[in-house]
Amino acid sequence: MFQDTLGIKYDVTKIFTFMTGHIAEAHMTTRGQIAVPKKVKELLGAQDGDYVLFFQEGKRIYIEAGKIVPKNK
Repeated sequence: MFQDTLGIKYDVTKIFTFMTGHIAEAHMTTRGQIAVPKKVKELLGAQDGDYVLFFQEGKRIYIEAGKIVPKNK
């Protein structure tokens, strides 16, 4: 079971069960960190130092390589 910073709990085994044809997997450390697999990094077009943005749709999480743009004050 994994709980994110919003308190949403995820059963990782169920997440992998619905994913058919997944392209990669990563192990989460006890500190909640994962390494982005090389295949995913290539598909995202992400490079070292880039940000990876996480989006939620229902119980699914999507990732994109992106930039953080500060709001103007």
